[in-house]
Amino acid sequence: MKEYYDSSEICKQCVLFARVSTEDQYNKGLSNQSQLTFLNEYADKKGFKIIKVYDIPESSTKRQRKQFFEMLDFVKSQTHKTAIVAHCIDRLQRT
Repeated sequence: MKEYYDSSEICKQCVLFARVSTEDQYNKGLSNQSQLTFLNEYADKKGFKIIKVYDIPESSTKRQRKQFFEMLDFVKSQTHKTAIVAHCIDRLQRT
């Protein structure tokens, strides 16, 4: 079994997660690029080192979230606390 990081460790690194699943979201200004611009600024303000970026054009309702689960596996494989930074919580929902 994998040994996890110390729970008292301060989180200093993150992955960015941008996802658009519909044209309507894109038309409302939520393109992956606009999300990534916001996420980069947020990570910089919080002092996070960005270790990977996930720019995903996949729907969460079709149960085929290959890249989403690859991201989760990557975060789980880290030896230090790693934040997942998303534009809003619904980008991560419906697993």
